[in-house]
Amino acid sequence: GSNCAKLGCGQKDSTCSCDDTCSQIMSCCSNYGSVCRGPAPKLKLGDVNLVVTTDLHSWVAGRKHEPYLNATLAHAVSLVEQLRILAREQKRDVFFLDNGDINDGTGLSATAQDHVDSLAPVMLHAPYDALNIGNHELYQLNSKGTEPGQACAITALRDSGYIAAWG
Repeated sequence: GSNCAKLGCGQKDSTCSCDDTCSQIMSCCSNYGSVCRGPAPKLKLGDVNLVVTTDLHSWVAGRKHEPYLNATLAHAVSLVEQLRILAREQKRDVFFLDNGDINDGTGLSATAQDHVDSLAPVMLHAPYDALNIGNHELYQLNSKGTEPGQACAITALRDSGYIAAWG
């Protein structure tokens, strides 16, 4: 793939950029900071700041095959933790939200009959402030009651303690 050592600083192609605007549009090549040594972007927090994950589809370990989507859930958690430290110093708020569809997509959810048995314990480590449910949490898993097992993934999230962990 492309990188700044091949492209040159200030250049870009269809996969990534090596210029000082790439951090604003999240298009930097993976080695931009080490090759071009551009200044770290100045982050200005508003009074209320939202960090949102959406459509994880159990890709909590990143997507190495898709460079623009290759962030892990741990990266998002680290970002939120660092932003909250900065926000406290500035007397501002940072909220971490998920927009739904956390399951279905990798073997992490596909190996469990309820689609979340292996995923819920991982998600418990993410300090979300609010969750939305997506269509994948609502899909009928037991053939409309004709097969034993969970009716849908949201009932498994409830039964796993994931939802109750919110207090």
